[in-house]
Amino acid sequence: MAKILIVEDEALVEKMLREMIGCICTEAEVACAGHGEQAWNILKASGGQFDLVISDVAMPVMDGVTLTKRVREEYPGVRVILMSGRGAPEEHQAHVFLNKPFTVPQLLAAMQKPA
Repeated sequence: MAKILIVEDEALVEKMLREMIGCICTEAEVACAGHGEQAWNILKASGGQFDLVISDVAMPVMDGVTLTKRVREEYPGVRVILMSGRGAPEEHQAHVFLNKPFTVPQLLAAMQKPA
C-alpha cells in the first residue's frame, strides 16, 4: 500500500487530489498538510515513512521548494512531485513537476515515473 502526503493550502485542490489518487490507487493511505512546515512535521514524526509527497510550490509558512530540498536531504527514498499553476521554479529538485491543472492520467504518469 502506498503512503502519500498531499501538501496543499487550498482545500478544494486538496480534495481534488485525494479524489484523483483514490481513482489511481484505491488502497493508498493519504495524509494531508496545509503548508510545508506542517508536512515536514508529519514526515519527521513518521520517520520519513512515506512513498510520495505531492506538494504545491506556493504556500504560506514553508513553500514547496524548501520542503522538497529538506525531503531530498533527510529522506532521499521519498519521491516528490511538485505542482504549480505558475510554471516550474528554476531549482526545484523534485522528481517530477506538474503544471496545474492536470488530469488523472498526467498524475498517474508522474506517480509512476522512476526516481
